[in-house]
Amino acid sequence: MKRVKINEKPGINFAFSGQGSQFMNMGRRMYQTNELFKKVVDYCAAILVTINGGEDIFEKYSIFKGEVAQISESDLSLPQYSVLAIGVAQIALTEVWKSMGVTPQAVYGHSMGEVAAAYAAGVLNIEDAVLLLYMRGHILAQLDGTGKGMLALGCSVEDAQRFMANKPNVFVSAVNSANSITLAGDLEQINAVAREAQAEKLFAVVLKVKQAFHS
Repeated sequence: MKRVKINEKPGINFAFSGQGSQFMNMGRRMYQTNELFKKVVDYCAAILVTINGGEDIFEKYSIFKGEVAQISESDLSLPQYSVLAIGVAQIALTEVWKSMGVTPQAVYGHSMGEVAAAYAAGVLNIEDAVLLLYMRGHILAQLDGTGKGMLALGCSVEDAQRFMANKPNVFVSAVNSANSITLAGDLEQINAVAREAQAEKLFAVVLKVKQAFHS
């Protein structure tokens, strides 16, 4: 860890989230009001057209584009859509920040957020980043996610063990920090953990995903 002197301006880090952070109409206002954001999204859409048999899914489902989304919240959580929506938004926002002179000293990504982090770091070009997002989403979409889910839980791995007791199909899928973890597994058991944790006033949010990623 670097020590920062009092008179030394600290650097800025960019953090890129994973699946479950998507929401209806995400990025629409930015697309309508920020020319650079729109330009990057449109360029990514053009890349997708060459990959996806000529179909612009952002146009078809009004993701970013148009006035009203033509996709349900449930379908937006499917990986073939959520991965692209989140990843392209992250790439476009990276360019918007850079245009304002805000460049990261370090980047880090959680799960699929690693793609945008690699782009921001200059490891991936935009074409490869979009291709990787597309392939990840479509490969994950082929998995049977019936009855599966994930939970963001505000406690340590050790504290989570008591909620996971007698729930053999719930697993620790990510350790984000000392008091922030993610669980994955059987959706009924995930919901049971959420109820028990919430009863103790702990942060517990079932993620908007349809698979048990990282399990």
